[in-house]
Amino acid sequence: MSDNNAARLVDLRTVQAIDVIGPSIQFLSTEERDNDPCIIRAVLPPGVVIPLHSHVEPETFIGISGRAEGLKVSGATFEWISFGPGEVFHIPGSAKHAIRNQSKEPAEVMLATSASLGRFFREVGTPVAPGRRPAPPSAAVVQRFMEASVRYGHWNATLEENAEVGIFLTLPS
Repeated sequence: MSDNNAARLVDLRTVQAIDVIGPSIQFLSTEERDNDPCIIRAVLPPGVVIPLHSHVEPETFIGISGRAEGLKVSGATFEWISFGPGEVFHIPGSAKHAIRNQSKEPAEVMLATSASLGRFFREVGTPVAPGRRPAPPSAAVVQRFMEASVRYGHWNATLEENAEVGIFLTLPS
């Protein structure tokens, strides 16, 4: 008999980490129905940027250690909001947003979102050793990410739109 429907303790030492083009994430919940919550532990190394994008799923970031910044876009204006341990940065569904870590230390956050966004992360992620900074993404990894984004209905900003909010990206060759 399976214990899939039984309460359980999640041991972070045994949970696979994946790189999602910069942040390293671990899934703490494994539910798969669209309305199920998806709880993720994420580590954003220094200098990591999640570019400007949007998707229908809401996200709530809870700072654990270090400091990260979330981008709030309201009409034609934008503001970077710093958050750290014990602070919460919430992104409503379909809101344009970005996340970055401009500090010299890793930022660790807990992320609450939906199972559908969790499936997207699993599809585009690459297994990585926990705590190890992954190599910059290859052109093939970025292409796989962009193709999955289209299938999932996500919007990704152009290089110019990212530059307008202070995110300067170069595409891998």
